[in-house]
Amino acid sequence: MSATLGFFTQNELDAVVGYSRRRQRLVEGNVLPPGQRVKTFGQEPIIFPEFAVAGLVAERPSPQDEPLLRHLASAAAGLYETASFSAMATVLRTALRGRKGWQLDDLVAVLLERAADELVAWREQVAEAERQLAEAGIRLSIDVGRIEDVSDAGYRVALVDSGDIITVAVNAARTALPKGMWVTRDLVELGARKGELLVPTVAPDMLATMPGNAWAPDTDEAQWDEMFRNVDFKPVVVPMVCDAAPDAAGSRGDLVRPKRRLSVRANRALYANANTMVRSSTSTPATAR
Repeated sequence: MSATLGFFTQNELDAVVGYSRRRQRLVEGNVLPPGQRVKTFGQEPIIFPEFAVAGLVAERPSPQDEPLLRHLASAAAGLYETASFSAMATVLRTALRGRKGWQLDDLVAVLLERAADELVAWREQVAEAERQLAEAGIRLSIDVGRIEDVSDAGYRVALVDSGDIITVAVNAARTALPKGMWVTRDLVELGARKGELLVPTVAPDMLATMPGNAWAPDTDEAQWDEMFRNVDFKPVVVPMVCDAAPDAAGSRGDLVRPKRRLSVRANRALYANANTMVRSSTSTPATAR
């Protein structure tokens, strides 16, 4: 399963809700959990856990929604108190000092370089918080995808894990998102309320080198797959030759006890079609996602 980053900043959240002042009003109205500001000399990022968007399906909360929204706020506050978040914030505070502009990619690159283990721990803690929220009636299903096309009918999003191309309504984000953007498609259940959201994120390739990333493809296996992708040949069976059946009493448990070396010369004609370096002229390289 494709890994998610586990957080976003005010920039990505503003794209979902429309603009910064609306985000602030939603936080003040307890619809969104308060983010945690990383104070530095420059543009200060505000970090939100990925499950913070669940509150958006109850933009005008009823009294029945309020306990669920309190669960969201409490879960977010608990994450801000963890050692992993403290270490990540320290790294970001130093790296962004004096910078007036940054993007989510910049933050992730810094964390992968200087606090990769802490980022892994944070993601695990976010996943645990989401399991506890599910028990309270707040459920999220998050898929990583890329916007392939935008039309009046909605966004056509190619999902990484399944390869499916789905259509997501245009109001899944208040700000128009461009073609080619990486997003998470979040299906949210907040009690009886349900909603679908698109949240900007980083390309999954950025997370492929993260320690303990179980979903990242094995490099060696991927290289072998690419090497043999267009090779068409039949395997050659080479029989094993021995002088005689080994004596049961004298073998002492050995499966094979060779008595002399055999010189075997391979018939080159059998392997004429097994050139592993040949690539089809019609093949196209796999597109990184």
